[in-house]
Amino acid sequence: LLARLEQAATGMERARPWLAPWQLTPLGARLQGERRLAAEAVLAVGWPGPEGLLGEGLDEAQARLRVEAEICANWGGELWGAVPHLGGLATLYVFAEPSAAAGAGNALGQEFGDRSCGLAAGPLADYFLRGAHSSAVVPAGSPLSRAVRSAILAPPGTLACHAEDAAAAEPDFEPERELAVADHRLTLLVPGRAREEAGQPLLGLEKVLSQAHAWLEELRRGGSLIGVVTGEPGSGKSRLAEELCDLFGELGDAHLFRAQPWWSYDPYGLWRRLLLAIWGPLSSSSAAEAQRRALGEAAPRLAEFVARFIGGRLAQPLWGLEPGEKGEMAGELLLAALGARGERPLAVVVDDAEWLDLGSAELVRSLTGAGLPLAVVLCGERAPAGLTAPTVAIEPLPPAEAGQLFSNISGQDAGVMGQLTERELLPGRLTYLALLAGAGRLSSLHGRLPLDRLAAELFALEGDPETAGTVSILGPRFSAPDLAAVSDDVSGLRARLAECLLVKREGGEYAFCGQAAWRAAYSSVEPGRRRELHFNAARFYQRQHGGVVAQAVNHFMNCGDPAERVTALELAGQSAAEVGSFDAAIAYYADAVEAAPDRRAARRLRAGLAEILAAARRLSDAGAILVELLDQDGAGVGETARR
Repeated sequence: LLARLEQAATGMERARPWLAPWQLTPLGARLQGERRLAAEAVLAVGWPGPEGLLGEGLDEAQARLRVEAEICANWGGELWGAVPHLGGLATLYVFAEPSAAAGAGNALGQEFGDRSCGLAAGPLADYFLRGAHSSAVVPAGSPLSRAVRSAILAPPGTLACHAEDAAAAEPDFEPERELAVADHRLTLLVPGRAREEAGQPLLGLEKVLSQAHAWLEELRRGGSLIGVVTGEPGSGKSRLAEELCDLFGELGDAHLFRAQPWWSYDPYGLWRRLLLAIWGPLSSSSAAEAQRRALGEAAPRLAEFVARFIGGRLAQPLWGLEPGEKGEMAGELLLAALGARGERPLAVVVDDAEWLDLGSAELVRSLTGAGLPLAVVLCGERAPAGLTAPTVAIEPLPPAEAGQLFSNISGQDAGVMGQLTERELLPGRLTYLALLAGAGRLSSLHGRLPLDRLAAELFALEGDPETAGTVSILGPRFSAPDLAAVSDDVSGLRARLAECLLVKREGGEYAFCGQAAWRAAYSSVEPGRRRELHFNAARFYQRQHGGVVAQAVNHFMNCGDPAERVTALELAGQSAAEVGSFDAAIAYYADAVEAAPDRRAARRLRAGLAEILAAARRLSDAGAILVELLDQDGAGVGETARR
């Protein structure tokens, strides 16, 4: 496909227009005649025109197209071709059902915020190929033309369709709002479950919400703050994070991020995602204007650094910068971006914040101390490592509200759940008890079981425990494209997941019903099988991203092989050190030293730790390690110590 686009771009000056807007360049058969498509939906993905496509680099375009095609394939989509339009083009994917096409479009919007997607439903047949160029005649108003028009007119990062196609995406997706563009009306689609949950009542969190209102007033006065909300597993932290984001959003801009286990190995991961959220896709005009406001005349010269930082590629060599200089520039970039917003308040809410990397936690401290109208609220079982801040704990529900929640979920009287202590009246526990009651399996003994045991009892009701166990390798939350990391039959896996009791789907995202449910599924996987799945997932992410990335490190860490764990920690330390996140690098190397399988490996790792300590200007600590290494080994590691 890219080769055809390159040829088309070369001939642009000789033949204008390149192709008429109603013609396609299909893949597959190039013979004139009829091509029938056994599909019921089409997804169009907006791209820049041939000249702009080649201008961003063929290697980059190939990588993006490959990831795009893989994501659509995870939802059962097939790349069919491309259609040009004024100023750009759209790649086309056909699907067996509209909900799958919508799921792929939602996943693409999260992966590539600068690509818009258009959805259309209906049987795709009777498109006639014509002429030597294999262009296709597409009737006006057909699903293909509706999908392309929606992709062309939709804002970047959104999934849109004509009003007549919105119902086909339900119940997984539903309309968010209508948009009038160029005499056309589009409907923007969002995951349906997220909107449904947003309207559910929030129970038992008065103390936390009272503190949140105090934080809100402080932010309204132009102050900055760090707030930490802690709670036991099942206490309702994730639901609370959504409510806090809505609350702060009434005052200014608010962004919710749900951390995952592999974020621990992603240097500055929180702030990279925030910069992308407030600036938008780097290829958009709004992002270019935001960079000019923040960086002034230096914006063009710093464009490569900005792209590397946001893309998570800052560890690669750049301009001869030392790692410490990269870290300092990252902090200055964020200060400039936040300062350019003026007096408009900004709130950042993080769910499962205990998984933040140390570099992100350090930036939380420095950025909230810069006098900006910035609030960072961290929700988790505990505060992130290396960060201390005022903390408010989530308390159990009052008995009346606990009974109401149980009855709403189970459809039964609250009396059947038995006598629970006040400490046990947590939303997660009540949800598990209600699900057991709904399945007719609740007994008086269940009320006294620990949360993990309750989750295990619920997991025993799974009709297909192997499927839940397989996807548990991916973590408590994962997206549809991640399914390819654990299975070659992604369509079949998606179909089986739809029947899982403990896994819920929100558009293109999946999540276990709480950490305890995830742990129950994960512990059910036989150790040998678990190791195999982790290794396969690590290799998948290495192939997909062209190198060692945080997801791969996380899977190597959890494969159960001590040697692989040490290697993963060393890789994480090197990655953090290369971007100036020295506290994180030192912590990774210290853990690697503790886990080293023999003295030789420990000496090598200690030498690496000393180098990082020296780069962090902790020279006395580095010197102490090196003196010890000199005494232990006069050659080999000792030579590194002398150097």
